[in-house]
Amino acid sequence: MPPESGTIAPEAGAGEDSPPASAPPPADDFDDNHLRKDATEEEGGDNGTVHAVTNKKKKEIAFVEGEANEYIDDEDNDTVQAVTKKKKRDKDIEEGVPATAAASQADLHPPSFFTDHRGNLKAVAFVVRHPCAIFWFLIVLCIVISFLLQAMVFRAAEGNPFTVPTNEFDLKDERSVQYDSYRLAKDRVAASRAIAETDGKQVLYQSELAAIAYWVFEADQEKTSNGVFGSASSIEGMKDAYDIFLDDPEFAKYCVLDYRTPVAANETRKCRAPLTPLAMYYPSEWDEEKAASIIDELKDPAKMELFNTFPLVLYVTEGLYEDLMPDYITPADINWARKLAFDIWSMVAKWDMEGELVPNYQQVTELASYLIQVDAFKGTVDFGFDKGFSAENPVSQYSRGIVFWGAPLDVIESGEVMDEEKEEAVEEADDDKGAPLNVTESGEVMD
Repeated sequence: MPPESGTIAPEAGAGEDSPPASAPPPADDFDDNHLRKDATEEEGGDNGTVHAVTNKKKKEIAFVEGEANEYIDDEDNDTVQAVTKKKKRDKDIEEGVPATAAASQADLHPPSFFTDHRGNLKAVAFVVRHPCAIFWFLIVLCIVISFLLQAMVFRAAEGNPFTVPTNEFDLKDERSVQYDSYRLAKDRVAASRAIAETDGKQVLYQSELAAIAYWVFEADQEKTSNGVFGSASSIEGMKDAYDIFLDDPEFAKYCVLDYRTPVAANETRKCRAPLTPLAMYYPSEWDEEKAASIIDELKDPAKMELFNTFPLVLYVTEGLYEDLMPDYITPADINWARKLAFDIWSMVAKWDMEGELVPNYQQVTELASYLIQVDAFKGTVDFGFDKGFSAENPVSQYSRGIVFWGAPLDVIESGEVMDEEKEEAVEEADDDKGAPLNVTESGEVMD
């Protein structure tokens, strides 16, 4: 019976135990001779079918060895190339590279240090292949940079060099309750006034805070161990930084004006002095004898403790909490505290940065080292000295200060001050809109 189509008949004369002729030998012994033998010994089979099977075996050999076999004919070679291109195309699809783009880029951009054999940037290809790893790497990098910044700026061993303002008090104490009640009442009154005065409110020019310029200074510890206030040249160098603004003739048009102090009609309203300890070193007036007297009084630990006794200073300066005065406080103590507080306030009032550098600047630093221990006056000096500054260590490695910028400004959009010819017309338009009005030097609103 002839073999069915698509099969190979067994060899003639083969026994029952003989393997069929179509069964290939082991993979190691399978070569082209066996294929030729299978083709010549075929009996009654379909020559086309045998030829197809033979070609299929040839292609399998070629793919296993990684290159086209020399026995593959032209038609089979085209098939191998097509399959090879398909595999390359599949790989390009997995990497997100279009076939046409990959070929064109490879031709235009040969492989280099920055690009691969497809013409793609290696960095971009790496990010595309590993998006999650790159994401977490960036997160970790940001965290590491934050820690390094903290370590470099604030010195891990020292932390923030300046004292952080805090309120330490007993919440259930009578004085704490009174203070909280006063603060809440003040906030409520201020809020109600703000609502009532919103419509048609007349705002004084440069009476409100618009922005600040924050200065921080650090001593070069490799060159000096006396801190930023240890020499006249260091103090003058910090003053030069503030003079960039203070000496500018246009500064008065943009600073916060001091409306707390009355001025005569023919006087110019002054800018608010910067918040800096340099105001102590450049006062409009310095009484060296009075400063020495204050230092001598505060050097005595017993007097320092007495002066910090609550509510002695508040009573002698503000007349508050007389009923809470301890019994051991005598009238002589009250008179002593009143005189000392008056002397201190009289000196603080002259700290305006309008004078020359105090020749005996060491005395200024010493006075600050004792005032920083007085609860009622530490707020006048502690902002500009670091937290290691004290009477035992009158050296401050850091200092800081703030320059204040005011609003609203009495300027037009071009930045030039309004001249007298335009001022009246602008004020009339502002009155209709409820905008800020012009103010005289005495602080009165112009009609």
